[in-house]
Amino acid sequence: MSLQIFIEYCSQKPAAEQTKIGHSIYFKIKDKVFAILDDQLDLEKLTVKCDMQEAVSLRLEYSYIHPGFHINKEHWNTIFIKDMTDLALVRDWIDNSYELVKATLSKKQLAALGLS
Repeated sequence: MSLQIFIEYCSQKPAAEQTKIGHSIYFKIKDKVFAILDDQLDLEKLTVKCDMQEAVSLRLEYSYIHPGFHINKEHWNTIFIKDMTDLALVRDWIDNSYELVKATLSKKQLAALGLS
């Protein structure tokens, strides 16, 4: 699977902003990151925010999920793209990450973004 699939999916999220730094693409809502795509060293990976308990259980269930790479390992998981097989499942994790970050925005911020 290609990172391009995930770039397009993350870009379609309402009010999503994209910033590229080095080999990483950060997807944000109002300067708050909900996904990081990275292709450094030919290891394509996607990092998403998770509920703390869910993050641990996903790591135990899927061999291609690891604690967040260079980020808070309690709340973030890194998915190694070349090893994963279920696109719908990864889209669900992106959706969940987006909703977790969106929930941290104030009503005023949500309204300004047209997300209220």
